[in-house]
Amino acid sequence: MASRLFAITLVALAVAFVMSPAAYHRHTGPREVTESFVRVSTRLLLLGMWPLAIGICLDFYLVSRVILNAGAARWLATGLLVAFVGLWFMLPPHPTSSGENAF
Repeated sequence: MASRLFAITLVALAVAFVMSPAAYHRHTGPREVTESFVRVSTRLLLLGMWPLAIGICLDFYLVSRVILNAGAARWLATGLLVAFVGLWFMLPPHPTSSGENAF
């Protein structure tokens, strides 16, 4: 039960990080997008991605452990975490030397 509580806490924390830019923008300058807003929003969103990925993978592990065996559940949850890291942190295009995105 403690693992489930930890997983849902991580997801709730991620939601707080992801929703914070909207609240910050509403309070600081709803009619303009400043460089400061973009910087803060980017940091908050990036911070929120880690607890979201870990929380979802932990929930996935706990549910799949009930349906499958612990070994299979561990491998599947690890694969899911690798997919999150790959898609969220390794796949995004990096700027080329001309400053444009590769895609």
